[in-house]
Amino acid sequence: MVAGSPRFAHLSVRSTFSLRDGTIPPERLAAAAAEAGMTHVALTDRDGVSGAVRFVRAAADAGITPVLGVDLAIAGPPSSHRGPVAGPRWREEDRSRVTLLALDEVGFGDLCRATTRAHDNDRSAPHL
Repeated sequence: MVAGSPRFAHLSVRSTFSLRDGTIPPERLAAAAAEAGMTHVALTDRDGVSGAVRFVRAAADAGITPVLGVDLAIAGPPSSHRGPVAGPRWREEDRSRVTLLALDEVGFGDLCRATTRAHDNDRSAPHL
C-alpha cells in the first residue's frame, strides 16, 4: 500500500462456499487481500458461514484481520403465487438481501444463529 493512501477493505466477498456466486477459495481470498496491501477483508458467503474456519486460518497465515459475515435473504410479504402446498409461497423475487458482519466472537455466534434460523424457515430458499 502506498504511504498516505486511504485504507480500503472489501466487506462483501463470496467464496467457493457460495454456490453459483463465488469463485475464490478462502485461502486465495486472504492471500490476495494481503498482496493488495489490505489489513482486513470480509468473507460474506450467501446463506451460510461454512468457509469461516478456513478463512480465519488463512487470514492469520497471511497476516490480515478476517471479518466474518453472511449474506441472507429477508422475506417480503408472501405473493399470491400458490405452490404445490395450499397457501401463499415465498419466491426469490419477494426477498431482499442483507449482509451481516460480526464484530467479535459474540457477533459470530449471532451470525450462526441467524443463519440457522434462516434455514429453519425454508431449507430450499433460506430467509429471515
